[in-house]
Parts: sequence; structure tokens; C-alpha cells
Amino acid sequence: MQKAYSAILVLLLITNCLFSQTGTIKIAKSPAAKKDPIAAQKNTRAMLFSFSPNFTFKKNKKSGGDIEALVGFYNNHCFVGLKYCIEMEYYRLSPYNIKTLQPETAYSESQTESSYLKVPIGISTFMLEGAGIKMGKEIRLAYALALVPEYLLKTKNQYARLSYSDFNQFNLGGCASIGFHVKNPGLTMSVSYSRDFFENLKDRNIYNETGAVVDKQKSKTNLVAFSISYKIGLHRK
Repeated sequence: MQKAYSAILVLLLITNCLFSQTGTIKIAKSPAAKKDPIAAQKNTRAMLFSFSPNFTFKKNKKSGGDIEALVGFYNNHCFVGLKYCIEMEYYRLSPYNIKTLQPETAYSESQTESSYLKVPIGISTFMLEGAGIKMGKEIRLAYALALVPEYLLKTKNQYARLSYSDFNQFNLGGCASIGFHVKNPGLTMSVSYSRDFFENLKDRNIYNETGAVVDKQKSKTNLVAFSISYKIGLHRK
């Protein structure tokens, strides 16, 4: 019986401590949570337009270029784009023409101009306002990595020995970029390196004067490009 009275007394004391004089329970309020700047950028997107002169690693006498439009998504740092690209590339021509089955003049540097439609898909800090490694008050070092499916639109060889049908119409490449993202007015200056994963020529054989295979040539394109991009708008849902 004494244990019961003791339990009731303890319960009354606890209840008196929990309740105020007005009979309401006091509940401590947690401090206001700080807003996450990254979470605040959710569902935000931007569009960039860029122009780039590009150069091959094979000492080509002419440079190519591309015009690109990208749409970036802030919530996951992803982007997808559309690029029209002109590539200038050297290919070797054999002293034998397998189309006519006749001897031809050999050229070690046969320049070919190819036009591609590319769809870069990747991740980037270029699209993010204030993203990247801070280098100064308004300049930040940013990066981009992308897979680039590409489709050959047309091609022209300076000696008319290589035609559109000699090339694989579809290819896949990779691209890595690094550059300076200027917060205002949304300008990005970058340098990028891209490389094809598959060969461009269907037939890479080098033939001698009798038509026998004596060598093979590399036909994957390696490009370095210098880009100037401008962010034209931001939209929030």
C-alpha cells in the first residue's frame, strides 16, 4: 500500500513539473533550420550557347569549329545538348584505288572535312551559378564530362578519293572540359579534349601498287577545342 502511495506521489510531482501555471505543456522549439543553398537550386535550369574552334592532334593545316547549345539542370548537375561540329582530319591514301582497282597517287596527308551532329550528355558545374573551385571574387574553375553520340552529316576529301560511304555514319566519343566560369554576366571560357571511341573509316587498310594490304591507319579523331559559352537565361518552377 505504501508503494502505491509513493508511486502516486512521484507521478504528481512529475506532472507538476511538466505543466506551467496556466496548465499548458511547455515544448522547447528547435532553432530554425538553415536553408541549404544546393537544395534551393532544385528544379532550376539554364541554357548555354557556345562557339569553339577545334584542332586535331595530327598537325592539320586547318582548324574546324562547332556551335553548341546546352540545357543544364541544377538539381543533379546534368546537361544535354545539341552540337554542329566541323572536323578537319588527315587520312592516308594508298597508291591503289580499291574502287577502280587501279593504281593511284599515294598521299600521306589527305585532308578531309567532316560535318557532324552531336548530342553531348554529361555532368557539369558550368551550368551552376557559383559552382566550381573558387579562383577569385567572381571567377571559378569548373569542369564538364560527357558522352557524345555523333552522326556524320557530310564529308569532303581534298582529292575526292574518300566519300561519305567510306565512313561510319555513327560513332560515340567522350569529352572532358575545364574552364573558368564567370558568374556575371554568365560567361564561361574553357578548353576541352574529345576522342572517338570507334574508328571513323570503314576500311583502314593501306594497299600497295598491286592491291595487297601492307598497313593500317588510325582513324579515330582526337580534338582539342577552345570554347566561349554564354548563359542566356535561368528559369525556376
